[in-house]
Amino acid sequence: HFKHDDTAAVVGTGKLGILIAQAIASTHTPVVVLGRRADAFPRFQERGLQTGLVSDMLASGRKFSLVVDCTGSANGFDSALNMTRPSGTLVMKSTFAGNTDANLTKVVVDEITLVGSRCGPFRIALQLLATQLVSVDGLISHRFPLEQAAEAVKMAASP
Repeated sequence: HFKHDDTAAVVGTGKLGILIAQAIASTHTPVVVLGRRADAFPRFQERGLQTGLVSDMLASGRKFSLVVDCTGSANGFDSALNMTRPSGTLVMKSTFAGNTDANLTKVVVDEITLVGSRCGPFRIALQLLATQLVSVDGLISHRFPLEQAAEAVKMAASP
């Protein structure tokens, strides 16, 4: 649940970032999608989402009440943490191999709520898809009937 003065950032420009940013935008909460390269931004901009470079946002010092990290990298987590305002919430939607050098003292000193989230409420997700508040256009490369499940799994495993 968002308050009227909340601001949100989604850090990560993959498919997960597209879905999460649209879900947040459906609540009328201002959201900006941040990535390392501008060439990933058109997929977001065509959905009416604001975009920006992580480096520019970090340099500006801007902070958000909600930051969602879906980068899959330790550096992405560190960037997301540094964009979370005091008393804000940082949601970790992805995992990464290894450890992070992020300064976790910041979580305590700034009283940041850190939330691990693997999956969200499916009922709400299905409603957002059914009402087309979240679009999967351009995110699905293949469709298979159930009888071809083995072939679908093989296709998904290929680069």
